Amino acid sequence: MATFAISAGPFSDLYETCFQLVANVSRLQDLVLHDLVKIGYDVRRTHWTIRDSSAVVLSIKDWVTQYTADHAQVHAFCDSHKLTWYAKVGVELAKSCFPEGSKLALRIDKDPESEEESLVIDMAVKSGTANVLQYYNRFVDQWVTVAPPNATSRINLTLHFA
Repeated sequence: MATFAISAGPFSDLYETCFQLVANVSRLQDLVLHDLVKIGYDVRRTHWTIRDSSAVVLSIKDWVTQYTADHAQVHAFCDSHKLTWYAKVGVELAKSCFPEGSKLALRIDKDPESEEESLVIDMAVKSGTANVLQYYNRFVDQWVTVAPPNATSRINLTLHFA
């Protein structure tokens, strides 16, 4: 018997839940098909249909356009490093850690010394905002617990006053 779980953490949204559901159904279909073949059943004679779930197209990329004018570059970077989900988590986390009214932007930055690229979550905090260091520390404390090293090394937060 196969058991699958769909998580609903503080940063999950409807699209991610749908992705998890589609992935779980696809894995379940693969397991059923594998078990049928293993016991010698001719799967070409099944009375039910196994559909390829890759035909279902859902996108969580559209959220990027509200934070950058160069969304194609951000998408390409995130896709090439498998960071799309963690970029979304980083954005949502930054929005939740900093006061309302702070402006958030995304950009790709290249380190002039190493030539390595990173996704920058650029947070503009209102001038005169107290406790900015506390907001930053709250972000960092939560970020390192939810993101793997690949994400924490390639997605960075910068702060400035607006």
